[in-house]
Amino acid sequence: MSLDGLESQLRELGKIISEKMGIDFADRKLPDLRRGIERAAKQLGHRDWVSCLNWLLHTPMTKDTVQALAAHLTIGETYFFRDEKLFKAIEQRILPDIVRDALKTAKVIRIWCAGCSTGEEPYSLAILLHTTLRDLSTWHVTILGTDINTNALRRAQEGVYTEWSFRGAPDWLKSRYFVKQIDGRYRLIDEVRKLVTFAYHNLVEDPFPTLISNTNAMHVILCRNVLMYFKPAVRRRVVQHFHASLVDRGWLIASPAETALIDHPFLKRVTLFGTLAHQKVCPASSRSNYDASFDHALLLKPVWSGPAQEAKNEADPTPPVSLSHETPDAMKSRAGLPTPAAPTQALSFEEAQRLYEAGRYEELIAKVASLGSSELGTQTADTRVLALASRALANSGRLDEAQHWCQLAIQSDKTNPSLRFLLATILQELGAFDEAIKTLKTAIYLDQDFVPAHFALANLEMRHGNVNISRRHFKNVLKLLEKFQEDAPIPESEGMTVGRMREIVRSISDES
Repeated sequence: MSLDGLESQLRELGKIISEKMGIDFADRKLPDLRRGIERAAKQLGHRDWVSCLNWLLHTPMTKDTVQALAAHLTIGETYFFRDEKLFKAIEQRILPDIVRDALKTAKVIRIWCAGCSTGEEPYSLAILLHTTLRDLSTWHVTILGTDINTNALRRAQEGVYTEWSFRGAPDWLKSRYFVKQIDGRYRLIDEVRKLVTFAYHNLVEDPFPTLISNTNAMHVILCRNVLMYFKPAVRRRVVQHFHASLVDRGWLIASPAETALIDHPFLKRVTLFGTLAHQKVCPASSRSNYDASFDHALLLKPVWSGPAQEAKNEADPTPPVSLSHETPDAMKSRAGLPTPAAPTQALSFEEAQRLYEAGRYEELIAKVASLGSSELGTQTADTRVLALASRALANSGRLDEAQHWCQLAIQSDKTNPSLRFLLATILQELGAFDEAIKTLKTAIYLDQDFVPAHFALANLEMRHGNVNISRRHFKNVLKLLEKFQEDAPIPESEGMTVGRMREIVRSISDES
């Protein structure tokens, strides 16, 4: 084939890859695309890049193909505590901010590393929390690492690294948190490794934020050296979704070269210790941006700021408030939401859905709260509206209130499996895993064909080490998916398709 013909085919493949992965392959980047195909050819079973190119153009692009190409088209270099300024900013400014707010509700910290490669970044954050956070066992910590390279994710789950991953890392890191193996590599201790969960996620194709993918209500999202590969339109869409995935005043952190690429009206650029980050600002929020008077030494031990200063071990200054006996109006008063003298006109499901899909969570929550206790939790309440409000609260990180409103919806419709599934996902985020499992089993009892409940239960059992039980539920998922078309959206999965869930299940099953 002529050079012009090959160049034309490269352009065509570049468009396909852009649709699947968002990577921008303009004409000036076609040589990079060719080199990537040359490196991927052998892995994909081809003798040279030309035959591989032809195959890629005439074969449906599966997840395995995407991850193989991703490994060769992007740079996945990472190491522990990469960018010391960033980790100082997290320790001395971002983490104290999160802790102060968490003490007002539930002791929850949620962090997402999007594009985590082989796991050094999320494990660095886990080590930082383990080192700095007093009484870590009393907190529910979620650190999620996602990538489209399943080979990298498999290595991340193993938690075993060579000397190269420790270049520039603190001197104490290996001695405190790793065990040297016979082959010279270092294995991360289980206590820290268990703080991190890894999952396949494609920022371009997979919906987020969703409860089912655990990509909602994040306090911090790190996405470094990923956005720069995307086309501008794709990048704007991904940033918009990141904004929706953050709680109010949450943080989005990209690499220094990418900060100028983030342009969102409600993501404020902030300079912290010589590094840049973006903080989510909410016009409806009355909370201040920073409380310098908060004595985080009561809860945090310094790492980067020098020798640890021992602080008196005191009880938490503001313990979580139990909602189990609160009335809807009392809960609204505590949350700073309006408590009307009389109920207002009912909120339609269509309007509530419009507000939810637009990410206008505060407005939706306020409107539902204004209905009054005579409407909420009664047979006349629209449980679909309450469920959306509960999701909005969960996406905003207000998990105790989300649980309360979901329970109100269940009072109105006790046989609805979708509401039980929603409650289970909220309980899981609160760290109440046993209650979450029981609630998921109730959802399945109410509807044995409820796919998301089987999927969530399989993941929870896997997390608890119950591999055989987990495999049984995954098997049930695959069997149930046979009834649907490949591109059909799964009910209550917030946009996940049958084909996408099937790929995820098979990938997890292969790894287990």
